[in-house]
Amino acid sequence: MRGLGASVEAVQADLATHDGVERLYERVTAGGRPLSAVAINAGIGAGGPFAETDLAGDLEVVDLNVRSAVHLAKLCLRDMAPRREGRALFTSFLLSFAEALRNELKDTGVTVTALMPGATDTEFFERAGMEDTRVGSGRKDDGRRGQGHAREGQGRGAPPDGRTGLRRPLSGPSRPAL
Repeated sequence: MRGLGASVEAVQADLATHDGVERLYERVTAGGRPLSAVAINAGIGAGGPFAETDLAGDLEVVDLNVRSAVHLAKLCLRDMAPRREGRALFTSFLLSFAEALRNELKDTGVTVTALMPGATDTEFFERAGMEDTRVGSGRKDDGRRGQGHAREGQGRGAPPDGRTGLRRPLSGPSRPAL
């Protein structure tokens, strides 16, 4: 990065804590230059069968992999949005978590499914005060036909649905609905 003319500074911070996320953000923005891009992908894992691991340790994973991602995104995007420029890249912890559990439990008879639904015709957007957003005011699935994306079983998926651009749920004549 330095060879390309970028300024590089190592910042040590515990992103599993509120203060650590704040410290990182303060250091990154201390030079007065606007933040133009952020990759939010800090993460850890816990070894051992999930059903047997310590809950406190599992919640430490959530604090870093989810809570700190939301916190850091809030700080960064508050600066980017008013400037109408910037880029944010996220890794998907919950999908990775579900896939790891599916792999761990593959020989137990337990099925793990990760559902990433599209917009559904419910009161969600009204309750959240989001009726004026693109997704809130746009077309929604009425629940009779899935528009979301589900991954279950051994990771086999359906081809992309040309109408929605999303993957169809894993159901149909050859696969039972969940």
